[in-house]
Amino acid sequence: MNRVLWSSFFVLSLVIAAPAIASDLTIPNSFTAGTPAVAAEVNANFTAVESAVDDNDSRITALGSGKVSISGDTMTGVLTVPSIAYSSPRTHYFAISGDSFLPRVNTVDYACGYGNGGCRINMTTVERLTATANLPHGSLITGFTIHLYDNDSSNDLDAYIFQQFFSTGYMQLGNTVTSTSASTTTQALPAVVSPARQVNNNTGSIVISVGPASGSTWTLGSANLLIRGVTIAYTISEAE
Repeated sequence: MNRVLWSSFFVLSLVIAAPAIASDLTIPNSFTAGTPAVAAEVNANFTAVESAVDDNDSRITALGSGKVSISGDTMTGVLTVPSIAYSSPRTHYFAISGDSFLPRVNTVDYACGYGNGGCRINMTTVERLTATANLPHGSLITGFTIHLYDNDSSNDLDAYIFQQFFSTGYMQLGNTVTSTSASTTTQALPAVVSPARQVNNNTGSIVISVGPASGSTWTLGSANLLIRGVTIAYTISEAE
């Protein structure tokens, strides 16, 4: 009978040997041929085997459901998966230099690339500058900050972001921000987009527009009004 028990135990050990890498198995008792086995020791061995099998079963079930939770492990080689989803959306930031802006009307004279960066229209006009933000498809725009330089006591700049549709029309995202007072310090003007707007690169693009506020104008030869740059906050739910 002892030989039967030991043979059964040996076969069961072979069965779980393949997944042992997932769950280590330690046998508490060993036996010598021809020596009677104590039932309690045999039962302890089977209990250890049962625990290891149950643990491996749980891991295999988790793999089958597509939800694997592993912490502290390091992988080498190539990992191939359909997608990597974050447990919660991650916030990223997209920056545009002021030097990237161009006039909406190509006959308008403009100047970019001053010592501290920035762009302006070099005419007495109310025409506007625009730039495009190439954000990931499906991301959600949650807010933005416009960086304006306004050292003009008589004129101010305003700026806003909109979604330009390829078919026709556009939709403004968030509120319009406006520079105030004359200062040699660049003004960082934030705005919240609520509800967050999803980027759809199949139907349109994201555009930033900067120009004179109501009652204001650009001034020929003046560098007192500049767009220095834009920072757009957006979230994504899975790795790009």
